[in-house]
Amino acid sequence: MRIIPLNDYLVLKQVKAPDKTPGGIILPDEAQRPPARGTVLAAGPGKLRDDNSRAPMDVKEGDEVLFTSFAGHPVDFEGERFMMIRAEDLIGKVGK
Repeated sequence: MRIIPLNDYLVLKQVKAPDKTPGGIILPDEAQRPPARGTVLAAGPGKLRDDNSRAPMDVKEGDEVLFTSFAGHPVDFEGERFMMIRAEDLIGKVGK
């Protein structure tokens, strides 16, 4: 079973928050803020326009993206945590 997003929603796997600083200081769980970065696992078909056509999605499965800090909805599914986020909340794509 898998999550199939609708319209312009995306399913992301968020990058794990670092557990220590670059200087080596270990951060407690309360101080770790999840990064606003993730990998697209699934993309919906695109936003429905007024003429019933679909707006194309700018990202696809496998793309690494950046999004605003408080965007999206965390979802627990089959023992894993995912983010459901609208494509309009993305602020960038990480190039390779």
